[in-house]
Amino acid sequence: RILAAARLCARILRGRLSFVGPDCDLVLRRTLVNCGTDYEWARQEWSLRPGSGHSGPRRQALLRAADELHHDRFISEATWTDLTGFLDVRRLIELCFVVGAFRMLAMTLNTLDAQ
Repeated sequence: RILAAARLCARILRGRLSFVGPDCDLVLRRTLVNCGTDYEWARQEWSLRPGSGHSGPRRQALLRAADELHHDRFISEATWTDLTGFLDVRRLIELCFVVGAFRMLAMTLNTLDAQ
């Protein structure tokens, strides 16, 4: 039931969010990996593991933002400044919201051991 509720929530949010597409997918996959969610697709995303090599300033800034939100609960000023070159303020705020929502989902799944 939790997964069905999460899918419904994601569909509703996707219809209203402007932070969607590959950037959002990248940040969400990194968030789930950071939370230790052990799905088959997460195990295949070795390039998203913290500390691995990353290419491109946009990708680096998005992954840094996901890591900072996971560890520090906020995006540093330097990362925020880097991201403003790629995203507008609305998308940056939505990035924070989306990471928080999926982090909560991942922690719930981990707690219930629902893989």
